Amino acid sequence: MNMSVQRPSGVNVGVNNPGTVVYIKGNEATDGSIRLLYTLGDDLTRIERRTSGVWNITRFNIINEIIVQQASDLAGTLDSSANYLIDGVVDMGSQSITVPQGGLQVHGLGFGTSKLISTENNYTMFVDDGVYSGDLFLTNLDVEVSGTSSKVWDLDNNENGQAVECISVNFLNCVDLGSLDSFRQFLWSNVALINCVDGVEFIGVWSGGMRATTAIIVQAGVTATFTGTLFKAGAGLTINGRFLTDFNAEDIADAGTFCDFAPANIIQNSRFQVAGLSINPSSNSFPNMPASSVKARFRNCDGTPNTYVGGQWTVTTETATTITTQDVAVKVAGTTTYTDLQHFTDGGGNNSLTYIGTQEIGVQQQIDLSFTGPNNNELTLTSKHWVAATSSYVDLAVTGPFTLNGAGRGEPISLHSFCTLNTNDRFEVWVTNTSSTGNVTAKNGGIISITERSS
Repeated sequence: MNMSVQRPSGVNVGVNNPGTVVYIKGNEATDGSIRLLYTLGDDLTRIERRTSGVWNITRFNIINEIIVQQASDLAGTLDSSANYLIDGVVDMGSQSITVPQGGLQVHGLGFGTSKLISTENNYTMFVDDGVYSGDLFLTNLDVEVSGTSSKVWDLDNNENGQAVECISVNFLNCVDLGSLDSFRQFLWSNVALINCVDGVEFIGVWSGGMRATTAIIVQAGVTATFTGTLFKAGAGLTINGRFLTDFNAEDIADAGTFCDFAPANIIQNSRFQVAGLSINPSSNSFPNMPASSVKARFRNCDGTPNTYVGGQWTVTTETATTITTQDVAVKVAGTTTYTDLQHFTDGGGNNSLTYIGTQEIGVQQQIDLSFTGPNNNELTLTSKHWVAATSSYVDLAVTGPFTLNGAGRGEPISLHSFCTLNTNDRFEVWVTNTSSTGNVTAKNGGIISITERSS
């Protein structure tokens, strides 16, 4: 059988040791030549390029991927349609990387393999073009900016609706992570801050939100280095979406702060969400955001207080509840004093609690009151849910009848109920005299409490 090999016009294919080496370009002795090599010893096939008399492994070009092996590969106007692959350790020196308005994607081959570094003083690694920066996506690499007064970011999106996202990124020995201004959103996932000192300043209007999960602060030495603030509120910061984190920040220094956001920085109630955070309890973790704030939801945290949605009120001034019709419920009268309200507001001292959070929640109510009134009259007690959406009451539970005794002695009545609350719903206690139209009075010291149900 005869066989012929056809080659396209302009392509020089040479064969040396048939089945072992194929020269795709040039020959064995010419720099710039490319060969396909198979070696029996390790049973591997390689593509190699000859440079300065030495054959080195090279790779096939991937469409829209640019290999970065030196700082000059990230100089000038970068291509927003390409992925920039960091091949090895790239020392940026004093050269910044300008993130174009169309965005920039930088990815690596993994921790310890792909790294962007600079030890220059007064240096910034990522900057905008002077107008605004587009998206910045960093993936699978290390970033190290360790010079005095140097930082990782100085980027302004100018409310153009784009994002900064870091997926599987280690920040090593960074003095300052820098500032981000008016992006849509910020995302960290599988991120470590190792021997870093200071965090990120967020500036301006953020129409989306911020999420930092599966992330950690690590100190390699004995003394904790992170003495700054991880998430800093800059000028005019407002976040329309949610802030969510579950950081492991056990290694933050005693002098460090995790986040200095205040309730005014969060537009919507219940949207500052901290779930499963573990932090050094000696640090000043949240100086401006109390866990009791209606903007905050701290859950299952270690080293910082959690949010306990609910509260209680106590009868502190006795006032007769006027009964005009037998067997008709009336809201219990008397002055009620409130304590530890979280995501609730009082009813002006008038036997009610209004939910002001934005998340629908399940709650339970415990009522322990004592009443006096006409001897041998029978009372029932009702817990009521005012539903703001329909402007109507729903009876949750009724207990009784309880018989009143003479000589002014109080008759204790207890009631337990459950319900689901939405914004502006409220809870009240009502009483019914089933025997007469005689007035009844809730005694001082009676307590009503609301707590969130556990899931």
